[in-house]
Amino acid sequence: MAPAHLPEERSAAVIALISVVSTIGAGVGYPLARTPSSAGYGPPTASAWSSPPPPS
Repeated sequence: MAPAHLPEERSAAVIALISVVSTIGAGVGYPLARTPSSAGYGPPTASAWSSPPPPS
């Protein structure tokens, strides 16, 4: 979509910026999403790294 709406000389830089920002967002988002899940908020499967419940 970016190449169709931007001048040719800017499209490569914008596409690279979108890629970097989305990678950083995923890298920050996964640990932040784990914090509320590990604190007991949300469904128990909300985190990919959640540990099994302790034995009763």
